[in-house]
Amino acid sequence: MVFQEKNRIKILIFLFVIVVVVWIGVFVEAKQSQTLKVEFFDIGQGDAIFIETGDKKQTLIDGGPDASILEKIGRAIPFYDRYIDIIILTHPEQDHLNGLIEIIKRYDVGAIITSGIVRNTKQYQEWMRVIKEKKSRFILLKKAE
Repeated sequence: MVFQEKNRIKILIFLFVIVVVVWIGVFVEAKQSQTLKVEFFDIGQGDAIFIETGDKKQTLIDGGPDASILEKIGRAIPFYDRYIDIIILTHPEQDHLNGLIEIIKRYDVGAIITSGIVRNTKQYQEWMRVIKEKKSRFILLKKAE
């Protein structure tokens, strides 16, 4: 009988600890959901900016000159997260475009926004081919008239 009473107390303590841990997780997540995360990636000559809203919407602006953006994104989002809501290409020069090609190959993308500038380069043709292949939503911005 004493043995059963000790087991009950241990089980109750264990359940209490689990409940406390779960509620701590809930409060931490609620606090984080109100934050905006902006990261400026150092990727060499080009630029890349990653933005994540409190409700986990992710935007990547430009991708740099090579695949080094993959490492930076890999640190910014969990390894299991393979979706980026929006990718924005400010202009299709190599130092902004090449990294985005690699991102689109490896991640699902909700929408791709570009400035409408077209280049007759191998990289730009690869960019367009990958977008069509992945069937990503493509939004072309143009100057209002």
